[in-house]
Amino acid sequence: DDPGSMNPHWIRSICQDSLGDIWVGTDGGISRLDRNRGQFTHFVEDRKSPGSLSSNGVNSIIKDRSGTIWIGGWGGLDRFEHKPQRFTNFPAGSVFMSLFEDRAGVLWIGTQEHLLQFDKERNRFTRFVHDP
Repeated sequence: DDPGSMNPHWIRSICQDSLGDIWVGTDGGISRLDRNRGQFTHFVEDRKSPGSLSSNGVNSIIKDRSGTIWIGGWGGLDRFEHKPQRFTNFPAGSVFMSLFEDRAGVLWIGTQEHLLQFDKERNRFTRFVHDP
């Protein structure tokens, strides 16, 4: 196995960052393709390592208008910090299925049960539920 190659898991999401690198979200973590070197860097969950990916089950990756990479998956919401390379996790007790940033820069999250809005300034979720 070549550590610089793509991980062999189901691909669920693909995103390009501000540097042109390609982020691939899978059921085995994230593989980031460095377009200049043609090699992958892998990010996986490691409970012994603070700042690691919160879960290997990655369902959605987006780049917001400021260039920040956001990851949604089984561990909730993760934000990637470039220096140092680490993830900050915002758990919400639900599996995050999809992420979207609207024209106003608001981050929206689709979960298995709810629609969430994430306030990036306060690091807080607002939940919208169906109430017939």
